[in-house]
Amino acid sequence: ELRPAAPAKTRKSAGRNIAVVTAFHPSPHLWRRKGGKGFGEAGNLTRPGSTIPMRWYMKNKDCYAARHGYNFKFRRKPPDDSVNLKIKSDGYRYEIHWIKLAAVREALRSHDWVFWIDYDALFGNFSQTLDEFIDIAEKSGNVDLIVQDGPQLICPNAFLLRASSWSFRFLDEWERYGRMAVHGRSKMWELRCFNCAVVDHVLTSSKSLSLRNCGELSSHVFLLRHLLDKHGFGWYSRTVSPAIGKIYFWNAAGKGLRGFLFNVNDHEQQRFFAQPDLYHPGDLAMHWPGPNKHTGVMRAFANEVPGAEGCEAWTQPEVDLEDAYQPIGAADAPALFAPRHVVRAFVARFPQTETIIRAVGHERTVVLQMLLRELVGRRAMFDVLLGRPVSEEEKAAAWDLNNIRVYDSGSISGVPTTPRYDFVYVGTRPSALGSECASDAGVGLVEVTSKDDETGGDQETHIACPQNFAQELQHEVAQGFARLRPGGVLAVPLGGCHTIAPDLQREEMTSGLQELLAGKRVRTREEADAPSVVWRLTRETTTSQLSNDAGEGCVWAYAQKLLKDSIYRDRAEDILAQRATALTSVSEVGR
Repeated sequence: ELRPAAPAKTRKSAGRNIAVVTAFHPSPHLWRRKGGKGFGEAGNLTRPGSTIPMRWYMKNKDCYAARHGYNFKFRRKPPDDSVNLKIKSDGYRYEIHWIKLAAVREALRSHDWVFWIDYDALFGNFSQTLDEFIDIAEKSGNVDLIVQDGPQLICPNAFLLRASSWSFRFLDEWERYGRMAVHGRSKMWELRCFNCAVVDHVLTSSKSLSLRNCGELSSHVFLLRHLLDKHGFGWYSRTVSPAIGKIYFWNAAGKGLRGFLFNVNDHEQQRFFAQPDLYHPGDLAMHWPGPNKHTGVMRAFANEVPGAEGCEAWTQPEVDLEDAYQPIGAADAPALFAPRHVVRAFVARFPQTETIIRAVGHERTVVLQMLLRELVGRRAMFDVLLGRPVSEEEKAAAWDLNNIRVYDSGSISGVPTTPRYDFVYVGTRPSALGSECASDAGVGLVEVTSKDDETGGDQETHIACPQNFAQELQHEVAQGFARLRPGGVLAVPLGGCHTIAPDLQREEMTSGLQELLAGKRVRTREEADAPSVVWRLTRETTTSQLSNDAGEGCVWAYAQKLLKDSIYRDRAEDILAQRATALTSVSEVGR
């Protein structure tokens, strides 16, 4: 969850001397601007030959460290003053990534813990401390290295390392595997040889085994994963028992506190990574993997505040930047950040969409405005429930707009039952509770069930109107899912969102939604079984365009209707049965 920043400018670390370390080297042949020649991409690009890293990368890290009482260490020298990065040394060419080891070693000599983070990364959640990661890891034992885990590779772009003799030996092992690299100390040796050192420690500490040879080849990656699975240390096993030897494997896809660093969440990275492996607002930091480090995306994310001085100008990163956060709705994805992202992820991806809105007053207007803004350029149809007779003026206005239909009914059950909607919004009830129950041919009826003493199962006892807004909300949610296409999404506002509902109604609606989140529900006449959904809450906690005047953040509970395999299975069985019947008929005719 994205927590608000503490008001204090600086918070001291919990008794630990922690260094935030990064490194950079301005050698022109190592860093080039995309399409440019003769000067380093990692410079500020205001003049050729610049040796100053782009300041938003450095200011962001420096101010994050100052906020929590950490020391910021920045190194831009080669591993050794005698090493010339332009020529081969010791039989290998020292690429820029080699500076990482020298920077970490140097910081370990004067600090309790070192947090390495790649220079082309930016902190996003200034409220999140490194101490919390350490506190959680130390509960599992005496760990010296905390790494971000994943099903593919263990990420060396950000990690925590304790100052100990074991840590220095680990760095030596990392370097040793780098010397085995066939293609020299390149980008691949940094990533894959780090995994060699990690896997070697896991096998040595637990199975008294060691790796004879390992390097940067892609075949070694498959070998490492095979060895871990073979000896019972696969990714799933590490999520259950994350501490192995001196290493703590942080499950970045787990609930609660996620990992250290995630690649920017855009369509390019979504080709290679699943949603849990990409950036979401509230994560500690975001990494830019692209070749052009001078991208405007990262500069906009760092968000220098005009007119502010010192770190006051760099402690408000734009965590919700659209270019950096283009999420896809997926069952295993972290919760989306804001209501507009729910629309973008689930609704705006369709070339034409149909939505239904049950809300009143300004809440209805704001939701319609957001949908029209996010669905611009697409064919969209909006069904709006008024809960009262539609006036001639409203009918004429809807006719002129050509994409809005208005209904007298205040219940979703008042529209056709065909599952055709891509988005259903269940907001404040547009009419009094129970006002339509008896007068509108059963609209809003709730089927009340009780235990049958003889059979032990549920038994229908009577049909009644909703007794409170909790039952009424559950009924509307069930009606909405019955009219939702597979893959569509249903949203219920929880806080803010310009709702005008009285406090009692909001409390009862929240109670009804909590029962839904817990798997309970009031069954309705039209609902044959429980819809197959996964509920989530948006994570935005600050004010937005959908927030009310009280300053509350607009929070949605949303759920996507999943596709049921039984639909295809039952259809296939029907087709097979029809074929069998047809064959029998043909055989009888043949006789």
